Amino acid sequence: MALEFRDVVLPLCGLVNAGAIANRQTTLFIAHHGLITINDMNLLQPEQGKELVKQFNQRHPNSSMGILVQNNLTGLIWYVKDKTRRACNKSMSILFHIPRMTIEFRDSFKSMLSARDHNPKWNDPSSA
Repeated sequence: MALEFRDVVLPLCGLVNAGAIANRQTTLFIAHHGLITINDMNLLQPEQGKELVKQFNQRHPNSSMGILVQNNLTGLIWYVKDKTRRACNKSMSILFHIPRMTIEFRDSFKSMLSARDHNPKWNDPSSA
């Protein structure tokens, strides 16, 4: 499951998953924050997306991340929390037992990111 998180989910958020495994941005991010699986994102609050990026950039300035990655990580935290809540608090790891479900997760998350990027009211608190 950690492989799907590193090789599928984090690259969807904009982290680089190329090069030697020890120097990949995804590997460094997982090691720095101790996030092993998609379930670990459920332990975070959406406001912590900014801190994840900020702490990573301080520790690894040569492999820094920008605002798009920060927004995508925040969206991923919201997405995981929503999926967990709708699944009656079942583990998100169910998604990764079947490769097709990994693809469906990827497509669903990508469509959520696309909708957010094309809707100016998505992050507008006054529209809630």
